[in-house]
This record gives sequence, structure tokens and C-alpha cells, in this order.
Amino acid sequence: MKKHTNRISSIDYLDNLLKGCLGNDLYPNIVPQYIEREFFEKSVKNITSLLDALLNNPFEKVIITDTEGNIIFINEAYCSFTGLNRKEVIGKHVLHVLGKDTRLHIIGKTLKYEPCGLFHTADKNTVARRYPLIVGGKVFGVLGKDLFDNLDDLFVMAKNAEGLHKLFPVQKLTTIKLDLQNRAKYKLSDIISKDPKIIEIKNLIKSAALTTSTILLYGDTGVGKELFAHAIHKESKRVNGPFVRVNCAAIPEALLESELFGYDEGAFTGAKRGGKPGKFELAHGGTIFLDEVGEIPIHSQVKILRVLQEKEIERVGGIKSIPLDVRVVAATNRNLWDMAEKGAYRKDLLYRLNVVSIMIPPLRERLGDVPLLINHIIDKCNKSFDLDIKEVCPKAQKQLERYHWPGNVRELEAVIESAINRISRNSKTLHSVALLEKSETKPLQRISLKDFIEQQEKEYILAVLQNTLWNMEETAAILSISPASLYRRISKYNIR
Repeated sequence: MKKHTNRISSIDYLDNLLKGCLGNDLYPNIVPQYIEREFFEKSVKNITSLLDALLNNPFEKVIITDTEGNIIFINEAYCSFTGLNRKEVIGKHVLHVLGKDTRLHIIGKTLKYEPCGLFHTADKNTVARRYPLIVGGKVFGVLGKDLFDNLDDLFVMAKNAEGLHKLFPVQKLTTIKLDLQNRAKYKLSDIISKDPKIIEIKNLIKSAALTTSTILLYGDTGVGKELFAHAIHKESKRVNGPFVRVNCAAIPEALLESELFGYDEGAFTGAKRGGKPGKFELAHGGTIFLDEVGEIPIHSQVKILRVLQEKEIERVGGIKSIPLDVRVVAATNRNLWDMAEKGAYRKDLLYRLNVVSIMIPPLRERLGDVPLLINHIIDKCNKSFDLDIKEVCPKAQKQLERYHWPGNVRELEAVIESAINRISRNSKTLHSVALLEKSETKPLQRISLKDFIEQQEKEYILAVLQNTLWNMEETAAILSISPASLYRRISKYNIR
């Protein structure tokens, strides 16, 4: 009798394990129909095979962790989707494998079922289900299953399922779609550099990202300011919140306020019924990235200032204030201090934006990064175009490393991709003619002693400004000049 009791206990364990993996919604519809109780008693091996078939279903991506978050199972479908190696990740903590977006280790503590959550991994957005596996009253682990890794599938289901529009109105689905789109793509590790200045910036981002302070990114066109903005969001506590990108220069002035702050129904002719939330509302709980912030007209700047000061917005045509929890990251390639001195930019807004100031150096000041970036761009193009380019010929490599790159990383990407499009598909080497047909190495310029001294003065003033986070009074004191003299030099040298 004791032996029989132990055997039944093992069967119950497997039975409960199947319930945990399938869920209470699927188990009653699948197991009783195809698996008789005698089948459990006949062969534990068959049950194990069945369980393996269920978990390794090629149409479902499944990952299981223990209650601490250590991965104990991951199927091939999940590995194929994420690019992970099954053998390498088993036993590792899920945070180290999937990143900060994962919640599997949290569910191991809360034991709460999460039927539908947004998740970002392997640079892709998915809709995932997560729940604890409970066997005989004991927590066995946590299971994560991707429901949709292609947003179009979600909308096909919404369109074809009869009556689904009553459960999920179009407005709700639109919100889900926007939420999936408003996600940061790049991590700090995606910033390719060995330059001391960039390494210092990355360390600053790690510390500043943990606060809610506004960050202002300075840098020439093409240096990758948006890449840094993504990384800031990814490093922050808001990583699971939205990341909304706004190119202020691309929005017509007449539409800027309605795009940023939204509008209420009837605000103007053509306004949508029910109104429309603005970019700031969509970023609630997350980060908004205001690119080209120097292009915002001065009459709209006061509303941006109100958001930063009061943490609330008012829609166009609206009569009530809407509280917000938004972290602002802004970027510009213009000298906002010079604009402020000329009355083209509000100083009070600039003070609010410039809490943490980050100056991203141009590529010409970190030419040592060029080889790293070339390899990175080639790898990316190989994946995109299904190629196998291995190298750049030595002559071309030397020329690229000497070029002054006025268009920065963006120009380098364009040059490499242009060269790739002009070689034979079987070629494994990029040659100088293809690379530098429209780009020539900048010749050495002979300059006067006066020009040389002014260049050194400009570089030193910029270094002090960066060190003081563009605090004008402190910079002037360090340089032993008056603030007025400092402003004149900033304008003279076009420092930004």
C-alpha cells in the first residue's frame, strides 16, 4: 500500500505540473480528453515525453525559471527568437540574460499572474504572459510565454474574432499599439567606443539615469544623440515605461503644441472626436526625448517650462490640468546659451533643461573609435543584406582613420553602406575606391600662431564649461574673466 501511495503521489505531481504549464484555462480542455488516468499510471516516461512535447512546441516560445529567477528551462522556439544559446543560459539569472525588462524573478516572489504584459528583448517587442507554476501547493517556478511577437498578429485576431471589438475597443488597441511602439531600442552597451570621453559620459549616464533630473545632450549632427537618449531610458528605473521620441524640428510650428500637449474635442476644425493625447501624455510613467529642442518657437517654450516646473499639462482647447510623471531628455546641436543671450531662447527654460549637461564629442575628436565603428557597421550590414564581408583593405582603413568626418557617425555609416552596395555579392573585402569615391582625406592646414592660440583657447573654455555643466558664473571664475567676457568668447568661437 505504501508503494502504491508513492506512485500515486508521483502521478499527482506530474498531473499538477501539467496543470501549471498549461494553465487552468487549457488543462480541462486538453488533458481529460486525450489522457486517461490509466495513462499516467502506465508510464511516467510517456508523461515526461508529453510534457517535453508541450514545452518544446515550435509555435510557442517558453521560458521557465525557479523562484529566484534562475533559468531552468528554455525551448528552442524562444532561443531562435532571441538568438540565445540554450546550453549557455541554463542556470543563469534571467536578469543577466534578458535584461531589465523581465519580470519572471519578481513573479517568483509575488506569485501574481500577469496575463498580458509588454516586454522588450532581442530588440523586439512582444506581448507576454507570465505566471507561477504551483505543484501540490508548492511553488515550482515561473513560466513565461510569448503570446504575440508580431503586432500585426494581434490586430488580425482583433479583426477576425467576432465581437472582440466590444471587449477591446479600437481606441484601446490603438493605445496598446502606441505603447509597443514607444519603447527604447538601444542599451548603453550599444554605444561603441573606447574613447575616454565617451567612457566618462557612459559612467555619468549610469548615475544620472537613476534620478528623474532633466538631461540635455549637446552634439553635432550625426554624433548619435538619440542613441544616448535610448541608453539613458534603458538604464533608468523607468525602463518598463514608455520612451516617446519627438523631433521638434520636423513638426510644423502650427501643430507643435497640439502634438506635444494633445487637444480636446472641438479644439479646432478637424479635431478628432474625443480629442487626442499629446506626446507628453503618452510618455507618462516613462521618458520623453525632445530632439532638436533648439527649434521650439519661443512662444511654445513657456508651456514646456510649465511641464518641467509644475509636472502637468493642459491640452489645446482644454480647461483642466493633467498631472504627469515624465522624465525629459532633450538634445540640440545649437548653442542655446548664445540663443538665450540674443533673446531667441528662454533662459528659465534653459536652466530647467540643463540640469545634467552632456556634450557628445564629434567623431573627428575620437578617431580611435573609427575601426570599432567600421567593424560594427559591417557586421550590421552583413546581417541586413545576408553578406559575409570580413575586412576593409589596409589602404582604405588608413584613409578612413585620417578623414575628419564632418557628418560624424552618420556619415561613416553612409560611406560604408554605399561601398557595400557597389561590390560583388561574393566579395569579402571593401576597397578604397568604393569607400572614398566621394570622401577625401582632409589635408594638413597651415595656420598662424594667432589662429592656433585661439583654437587652444576655444578647446579649454569648452572643457571648463563641460566640467561645470555649463555653469557660466563658475566657468568665468575658473577662467578669471567676467561672465560678459565669457559670453563674448562663446559667441566668437561658436562653442556649443
